[in-house]
Amino acid sequence: MGQRRLFAKYPKKPESLPKKKREEVVEWTPDYVFWRWLKLTIFFSITFLILFYYEEVHLASERRKKSNNDGL
Repeated sequence: MGQRRLFAKYPKKPESLPKKKREEVVEWTPDYVFWRWLKLTIFFSITFLILFYYEEVHLASERRKKSNNDGL
């Protein structure tokens, strides 16, 4: 009887929802490959330019700190 009361506290486990079917695999046509390559190239180019910009800002601030310390 003790066990029945213990498990009576907890609600029944809900039934899992049916899983969605996997999307069909995209065919690797030359057109698809080209557009995918173009998107990735643009994305990584922009990312590289942003990182390059922040590196230049960091180096410029280091140069500025160094030149200010030399004057003291």
